[in-house]
Amino acid sequence: MIDHDLVLSLELHIFVQDGVILIKTSSPISTALPRANVYFCYHSDMSNITLVVTDLDGTIILPGFIISKAVRAVIIEAEKRNIIVSAVTGREYSEIKPSLKKLGIKGPCVFEGGALVIDTATDKILWSRQIADDVTGRVINVLAAHTTEIDWGKGLTKVEDLADNNDYKGCYSIWAAVPASEALNIIEDLHKLPNIVAPSNPAPGGDFSKWGIQVTNIEADKFHGVNALLNILNITKDTVLAIGDGNNDIPLFTAASIKVAMGNAASKLKEQADYIVPDIEHDGFVVAMDKYVL
Repeated sequence: MIDHDLVLSLELHIFVQDGVILIKTSSPISTALPRANVYFCYHSDMSNITLVVTDLDGTIILPGFIISKAVRAVIIEAEKRNIIVSAVTGREYSEIKPSLKKLGIKGPCVFEGGALVIDTATDKILWSRQIADDVTGRVINVLAAHTTEIDWGKGLTKVEDLADNNDYKGCYSIWAAVPASEALNIIEDLHKLPNIVAPSNPAPGGDFSKWGIQVTNIEADKFHGVNALLNILNITKDTVLAIGDGNNDIPLFTAASIKVAMGNAASKLKEQADYIVPDIEHDGFVVAMDKYVL
């Protein structure tokens, strides 16, 4: 037992090592004891995040569907810690399924801009919202005047091949690349149609002369898709971190308590973000996971 009359002041040094907070004193703890290094360890679980919802293109997948080893490793580490990582993407499930497998992302994810929640373990649709059949054809007519190809759930189809097909039923989303200079006017025309939303981003592949417009049901943007996901997983918003890079990720941010924008993100998204991490070329997603989740 230490005689309290002999105790001297302590020099405390606090630092973090391998996720553990260490408190070190290098002062003598009594006149009767030699100088010693004493460590008190406190394992900190500062993050309460249970779900990470992440965009894919420009966030964790590089052009050409390239995935860094660091991104895959941090997703696997999250799984080990019972933290769910779910993709929230504008892409169709069949198109992106191989990449999800490479990433190690399992379970429910959001597809087609927020129109579908699919369990990737079973391929089962858990929630969906379609564009009204009569509106689908009208959307396609607006886009067809400004592009050569349209994807309405059947893969990219040349506009001339759509002429004989007016039976647009069961459509979850419609996507087309249009000239960037015309994008705002096209979106304005689209929003004259009932019960749809039409977010846009630079078209994939780095060609900034083209913008991709994705049209969905008004109740099927990334906010609605993630909100459905939270209900399915029985998770509350206060334990969700969202990360993205595009304008269509602004609704994604509204479904999360922590909002992270990539360094390569659109300026409007950065304005909404709590934190900004490095760009995709420098594994900003990994930085976000290490700093705010793991």
